[in-house]
Amino acid sequence: MGFNLGALHIFCLIIILFLHFLISSLPLFSKYDARNSDELLWAQENATLTAAFDDDDVTARKFKSIAQMIGSHECRGSDRDLFYMVDGTYDHHSDVLSNQNYTFYRLNAGLGSFVEELQSQGNWDDVTIVVSSDFGR
Repeated sequence: MGFNLGALHIFCLIIILFLHFLISSLPLFSKYDARNSDELLWAQENATLTAAFDDDDVTARKFKSIAQMIGSHECRGSDRDLFYMVDGTYDHHSDVLSNQNYTFYRLNAGLGSFVEELQSQGNWDDVTIVVSSDFGR
């Protein structure tokens, strides 16, 4: 019994198109492409935020960017999004308590502004936040 690589490619393409259809509110071949970087940047920059984010803090800036994208979901033609944020500052080898206190303070401040903004937008009940660690401790 031989393995048909061409059939596998077609099968994978069908699966990808099917998944795209399931998770996207855009038509499969829409004239408007929300993945276009210029349009995404425009949508993000034109989203009006009411919560105050600390622009000097990298974690808060990441939360702010996600809040802007969520706030612009209608102009992007999206009713479902998945955002992935990495905040890799938790691996402390010395001064663990003071370093973690500062790290968690930053996370709490950014997350607090994020929650405040989503509540202001009326999107809070539509968002799930998942936090995980690769350390699994």
